[in-house]
Amino acid sequence: MVMLSVGLSIWVLHIDLPALTQLERGLLFLSPLIAIPVFYVLGLYDAVLRYLSFKSVFTVLKSVSLFSLIWALGVWLFAHNLSGATPLLMWVFLLQLIGGSRFLRSWQFAYYGDGYGLHKDRKNVLIYGAGTAGVQLATLLSYGNKHIAHAFIDDSPNLQDRVVEGHKVYSSKHIQQLIDKYKIDEVLMAIPSASRSRRKRILSELEPFRVHVRSLPSLEEIVNCEVKIDDIREVDMMDLLGRDPVPADTSLLDAPIAGKVVMVSGAAGSIGSELCRQISLLSPRCLILFEQHEFSLYALSKELEHSGVEVISILGSVVDQTRVKRVIDRYNVDTIYHAAAYKHVPMVEHNPSMGVLNNILGTYAIAGAACHGTVQNFVLISTDKAVRPTNIMGATKRVAELVIQAMDAACEEVCFSAVRFGNVIGSSGSVIPLFREQIRNGGPVTVTHPEITRFFMTVPEAAQLVIQAGSLAVGGDIFVLDMGKPVKIDEMARHMIRLSGLTVADDSNPDGDIEIVYPGLRSGEKLFEELLIDGDVSGTRHSRIMCANESSLSLHELSSYIDRFRQIADKGDTPELVKTLAELVDGYKAKAEVVDIMDGARLA
Repeated sequence: MVMLSVGLSIWVLHIDLPALTQLERGLLFLSPLIAIPVFYVLGLYDAVLRYLSFKSVFTVLKSVSLFSLIWALGVWLFAHNLSGATPLLMWVFLLQLIGGSRFLRSWQFAYYGDGYGLHKDRKNVLIYGAGTAGVQLATLLSYGNKHIAHAFIDDSPNLQDRVVEGHKVYSSKHIQQLIDKYKIDEVLMAIPSASRSRRKRILSELEPFRVHVRSLPSLEEIVNCEVKIDDIREVDMMDLLGRDPVPADTSLLDAPIAGKVVMVSGAAGSIGSELCRQISLLSPRCLILFEQHEFSLYALSKELEHSGVEVISILGSVVDQTRVKRVIDRYNVDTIYHAAAYKHVPMVEHNPSMGVLNNILGTYAIAGAACHGTVQNFVLISTDKAVRPTNIMGATKRVAELVIQAMDAACEEVCFSAVRFGNVIGSSGSVIPLFREQIRNGGPVTVTHPEITRFFMTVPEAAQLVIQAGSLAVGGDIFVLDMGKPVKIDEMARHMIRLSGLTVADDSNPDGDIEIVYPGLRSGEKLFEELLIDGDVSGTRHSRIMCANESSLSLHELSSYIDRFRQIADKGDTPELVKTLAELVDGYKAKAEVVDIMDGARLA
């Protein structure tokens, strides 16, 4: 390229190349020997062609210019027959050849990958959002071999019909046209700062099109290093629900944690682990992880070991009151968050005595240990399934609430409270991961009943609510969250199928991709969950956190039931268990006969 540029510049300005002197011809043939060391020293060969940038352009410009100056000096000293414009023209030719060839190769990487043939497995995508996140996403995709971006979609009239990062920006009314033109496989949402309501509106807009919709993480997640900017993932279900998380009142987060020794039971569960993560950010003096599952405890302790907080991992069960009390006394625990529980409805329904042992007797044991130690605050993580329960799990969690209320009345030194909320997206019992897996496997998607509804919230939101309750509590409180409208699970499943670029197979569309089947309500499951038993609530300092005013028992009244539950758990007496729960829990009514799996047929 150096020789070609020199030769072209001489030919354009002088035409008669044979008339050159031997010295002038020497300059032509020696030019690469001058240029290559200059290019090497200035870093021209250090650039990775796949990732050319403005800095790479400057390096090319700097290298070619320095060589041109050196060659111009040679022309001035030794080639008097050559025009003074020759080095300038050579500079222009060489800049175009070297710069152009490099950007041509970079373009080849971006659009054709490492080989010379088009990657047939690359997905054609549209990017929804031509802002900073969208531009960064388009740049990152151009460096990979899995996606190729063809255009931007954006609501802003100021951006529409303009070109951003080499791609034209269109309005949403052109989506179908772009899908047909470019055979689009996916739409990637790159609007991480948009509100939930706006994201829901965009998803509703995209749902009719047969394309897979995925999203970019929020800016908060990227800044907190929870994910990477190029971590494209399935649509966040909270976007689909359109409900913004309940905002945390920062003044309520520190009080029960900052400078305190905090213990979390069931620390490695979905709620417990998120509680531990959030607590570690609030400067406790010490964080105690109390958990009976060994590997989960190990994994969580490794995750938190660089949090800057002293973390103590203790294996144990909440049923073991002696061990719990030793932990409280040894470390002078100030605050306990009790998240340890069996919470999977069908599993507890078929193992009822274990539900009683863990959820009732375990709560009674750890609450009793807290009464005789240094504990000042005790918060129980409860569930909306405790309201007029139709299953063993819900009934045992309601008894756990009664235990907390009774302990608060009997133990003046400790402020006991409970927090009741609905389904947690991303928890171990959530239906959403199950639906995603079923869709990925080609269906069918199982929805227990066409009319079943549930309340939803995120795991971080639930954890923050629990922490704030520790500050709001005055004793014996049961807190509930204004969670908006309940969501129909059937509609949610249909949204998920359509946003995966597939269609629902039903009577109106028998040739659809994914069928939804309705096997019927599972044992102990009910159509509608509630957050209140009596409907009597009072407000708190937080606009969307309420305190339920519900009936309670004294510790003396409750003690006789606790003794009965101990006997029931020891014997595995399921009929007596159901009878006792029905006596104690208002509104509890089993939807079907409860049968312990241990009472089933034996293996041959």
